[in-house]
Amino acid sequence: MFTLAHKNTIKNVSNIVGASEGACQRIYSHYAKESLAACKPGPLRLLGIDDIATRKGHNYDTIIYNQETGKVVAILSGRKKEDVVSYLKSLPEDVRLGIEAISMDMSKSYCYSVLECLPNAKPVIDRFHISQHLHNCVDDERKHIQNHARKHGEKGEVFKIRWAILKNIEDLSAEEYNNLLMAFSKYEELENLHYLKEEFRIFFDITTKEDALAFLSYYKDLVAEYDIPKLKEFIKTLDNWMPYILNYYDYPISNGTTEGNNHKVKNIKRRAYGYRNRDNWEIRVKYEFECA
Repeated sequence: MFTLAHKNTIKNVSNIVGASEGACQRIYSHYAKESLAACKPGPLRLLGIDDIATRKGHNYDTIIYNQETGKVVAILSGRKKEDVVSYLKSLPEDVRLGIEAISMDMSKSYCYSVLECLPNAKPVIDRFHISQHLHNCVDDERKHIQNHARKHGEKGEVFKIRWAILKNIEDLSAEEYNNLLMAFSKYEELENLHYLKEEFRIFFDITTKEDALAFLSYYKDLVAEYDIPKLKEFIKTLDNWMPYILNYYDYPISNGTTEGNNHKVKNIKRRAYGYRNRDNWEIRVKYEFECA
């Protein structure tokens, strides 16, 4: 029954074997806990931390992964600083001292928790979230230009470039490229916005901290020259998080694996149409990551 329940819903197992769902769940939980207890935990050196929605827009959990093994280290209820601090302080001192770096998004609660509880750990800002933040700023600036066009031009003339302006230029279809060119011919601000978005892509190919600092200084001057408000906000964000962005060059880890693992966690929840019992969900997640 336990083997059947692995990667299957308790309801399905109950229907197959003719036992109650409660009995099937108790059997699964018993053997999953036994298997997890028998697993020798590896050293915690490089971690990834991210939130995951338990109820979109309302409730969030925090999941901590071992970057070197991909396994779930902990699932915390909530994503506030006190939630994370409480867990980190519960770790043995030798474990806390052995953690060297944690990748994360630009979350103050996560960053401050790490700085407060892990004296040897460096927060590393995930590069995907830097790109995501840039794209959000680009899209916000496009909306501003578009709203201005609604008042002073034809309503639909900027509407066809929402996704095209965010794509890498080499990934554009012929139609998207032509739409961009038409928009650029009417609105120079859009052309400048697109140029600065594409120029920042150089940053992700840089391999040394010194070159990264030099590029960011150059890019800051470029944004100041073109005077695009939302990209000035982007630069301000980079300045605020600069030490932790540069930590990447000491510890080249990212939340790419973490984001993939979050997708797996969501699939576990979807497979069971959600979990009413939090303990059952945590056991399922930890077992599937540890023993799959």
